Amino acid sequence: MCMHPHGIVPFHAGLWAAYADQYLSDKVSGRALYGFGAAADAVAYVPGLRNIMGWLSAGSATYKVLKDGITKGISESCNAAGRKPRHLYILPGGVAEIFTSTPGRHTIVFKKRKGLCRLSIETGAEMVPCYVFGGTDFFHNLATDSGMFSKLSRFVRAGVTIFWGRWGLPIPYAPKVTCVMGEPIVPPKWTPPAPSSASEVTDSNEGKGGKGGKPGKKKNKENKVLIPDELVDKLHEEFHHAMIELFDKYKAAAGYPDAVLEVV
Repeated sequence: MCMHPHGIVPFHAGLWAAYADQYLSDKVSGRALYGFGAAADAVAYVPGLRNIMGWLSAGSATYKVLKDGITKGISESCNAAGRKPRHLYILPGGVAEIFTSTPGRHTIVFKKRKGLCRLSIETGAEMVPCYVFGGTDFFHNLATDSGMFSKLSRFVRAGVTIFWGRWGLPIPYAPKVTCVMGEPIVPPKWTPPAPSSASEVTDSNEGKGGKGGKPGKKKNKENKVLIPDELVDKLHEEFHHAMIELFDKYKAAAGYPDAVLEVV
């Protein structure tokens, strides 16, 4: 499931993950439907927060970790609890969406993000669009868009900002929050090449020093570039439109009849 927006502190994401893990299960097997989540690597170095994320079965958001979780059932937090993950729950906007988060603004960061679409095609996993109305209304935010805090956050790969809620303190407001989900989007069919050509590729000069004596460059370490760009672009465009349609369909019922979703 792909949830937008991230918000400054994604309370909505944590609550949904906990609810799904405890109350949503497969009627046949009885196993929890919620699989594993993803978080910025910096979270692992924050005492307390890393424990909470571990309880919510969240781990690294790197491509290989997500791929292994979906295709092989390898997820440290899930495996430690004695189960294999079945689904991925993620906030595609990541740290960047922290800096578009402020009350009354509806902005998601997705226009140039295609890694999740590539992962969907490679693994065959369906993408479920999800939007949380009110997800950016918990706090006011000093740092927005591409300022100093945004640049620092990209460098440390974690959200660094100054925010406040009630009484000018980091105490969240209590906005009305509405979570809506769209239909699963099936990725286009893609057949991976034969193992001999899908293995790690190096240029013809590797081992010979290449031009100017420079080592040859290793390419396609995780086989991501083998998926045709047109397939990735097609899925990306489909998800983009699905998010806008989902937003427009439910915005009046959620209390934002005149809101417009901005995709950056």
